[in-house]
Amino acid sequence: MNSGKYYIDVTAPGEPKEMEFVYEGWGRYTRGTWARGRVYVLNRSDHVGPEGSIDNLSGVAKYQISTDNVNWYDYAFDWNNGMYAMTTEGTHTRYFRAVDNAENNEIKLYAEIK
Repeated sequence: MNSGKYYIDVTAPGEPKEMEFVYEGWGRYTRGTWARGRVYVLNRSDHVGPEGSIDNLSGVAKYQISTDNVNWYDYAFDWNNGMYAMTTEGTHTRYFRAVDNAENNEIKLYAEIK
C-alpha cells in the first residue's frame, strides 16, 4: 500500500487589492476622470503589477490582465503594449485576476479608464 500526502486546493485566491494607473512621470490617474495623455496600467515604479491577493492554501502564482474579461494574459508590463499603455481616445477597460498554484482564479478587480 502506498501512502503519502495529497494537496488539494479548489478555492480561488482573493481579489487583487492594489492596482493603480499612472501618467508618464508617475502621477496617479484619478479614476472616473478624463485624461488628456497616456495612462499606464501599473501602480508604482518599484512594483508595476497588481498585488494584494491572498491564497492560504497553494499560494498566489501570478496575476493576469484582460481587455475583454475572456482572453487572459500573464501580467508582464510593456511600456509600448496597448494593453498597458492606453493612448487612444475613448473609454478603456482592464480586468485583473489572481491565479493560485492550483490554477484556480478569481476575477474581481476591473477599472474603466476614460
